[in-house]
Amino acid sequence: MNVKKDFRIEDYEVEVWKKELRKIEKELAAAKREYDDDPLTALLNCQMEFKELLDNNKGVQARTSPEFIAKVNELAKREKRAKKRHEAGISIITAGDDYYEVLWKRDAIAQKYANIEYMRNRNGK
Repeated sequence: MNVKKDFRIEDYEVEVWKKELRKIEKELAAAKREYDDDPLTALLNCQMEFKELLDNNKGVQARTSPEFIAKVNELAKREKRAKKRHEAGISIITAGDDYYEVLWKRDAIAQKYANIEYMRNRNGK
């Protein structure tokens, strides 16, 4: 018995998968930011930038300028945030695990969405 099934993909199904894909893309972007923002690397970068800033601005006049003070304050905020993240136990390893888990989830959803679009186009909708 040869029964041909007619697979109809409704518009609401496509919208549900589109919405899920957009949601997972946002989650992936957040995970990527966490992965790229390693606390130990940030601490080292802050210290290197501060040393470079001190080397480039010698003397009392240069080190009391508003630009120098603003840059030092910015570096202090970044360093404080990095220390806080490091003390909270955030590492590049856990961030990487989270990032790749979301990436795999996104790929699975994107594949499902692509299949739905293919079936929809094949059925002439």
